[in-house]
Amino acid sequence: MSKNSVITELISFQDASPQPIEQPCLKAQ
Repeated sequence: MSKNSVITELISFQDASPQPIEQPCLKAQ
């Protein structure tokens, strides 16, 4: 819900696989 959450998810996803940021966006929605 906080910006920190979004940043954490972004970092986690990027760390998992440097691919298009489409999954995190879908998860956020």
